[in-house]
Amino acid sequence: MSGKQHAGSFISLRTAVAALGFATVASLLVSIIVASTWETKQVPAQPLPPAHHEVYKLINEDDAISRLSRAVQFKTVSFDPDSKESFDTTEEFASLTTFLRESFPQSFATGVFIDVDHATRQPGSGKMSHTIVLRFDGSDESLEPYLLMSHLDVVPAPSSSGAKWQHDPFSGAVDEEFIWGRGTLDDKVGVLAILEAMEALLAHGWKPRRTLYLSFGHDEEIGGSAGNLRIATYFKEKGIRFSFVLDEGGFVVTDALQAVESPVAVIGIAEKGYTSLKLTVEAFGGHSTNGAPRRQRRSTLAD
Repeated sequence: MSGKQHAGSFISLRTAVAALGFATVASLLVSIIVASTWETKQVPAQPLPPAHHEVYKLINEDDAISRLSRAVQFKTVSFDPDSKESFDTTEEFASLTTFLRESFPQSFATGVFIDVDHATRQPGSGKMSHTIVLRFDGSDESLEPYLLMSHLDVVPAPSSSGAKWQHDPFSGAVDEEFIWGRGTLDDKVGVLAILEAMEALLAHGWKPRRTLYLSFGHDEEIGGSAGNLRIATYFKEKGIRFSFVLDEGGFVVTDALQAVESPVAVIGIAEKGYTSLKLTVEAFGGHSTNGAPRRQRRSTLAD
């Protein structure tokens, strides 16, 4: 390569670098201008008045712990009256409802109780609802309401399951670290937390601007056909739409994400679903004393 050709190549490269640098700066300026004029889609959040930041101080921690502990002691296990395998826990749900009414009198006195069982139950249906729905009317009817949800029922805790309980699952035992029992995580804790907050706010003279609903289902753990389904049916029939719905969500976990040392609150942004599958395998029959056909069917299914 001649010196002239080499110099030409060098000049072209220098020009290219300069052009690239200019383009980068120009792009950066455009980005800054666009960012400064772009209208965000994020809903603006107004800070709460200072008094509301102090509401938690109105909640006596020892009393709140005692109430959650007591709520756990009601054996509100989900049950299906149409199933022979379910144990009727109607009295437990009734007792829990009475306890909640007595523990949070202002919430139940101020909120309008909605009898979704009477409003939506079809004639001849044997499934009665123990669900609680309360409406707190807001001062601005032009605003869409919102819905806070949790559930009253828990899953069974049979002693035959082999689980090694440190405390009885319905004891509500309290030690230096934990409140023990079914519902402390899923999800009587949500019910009690919402009612504790409502009771404190109402005692503080708070009145909502936006109408809100509280919904506490009684059969969430077995599908919600006699609880949340009726609630949804009621809202649909009344044409009620919500600005947002806040359900039980996830857990606060540690060591869940790499390079994140702080606890992480897991937020679910959609309703989970489920799928039921029925699998059938056809094989040659055989006498019950011969286990080969059964093993063959299991192997085929596994494959």
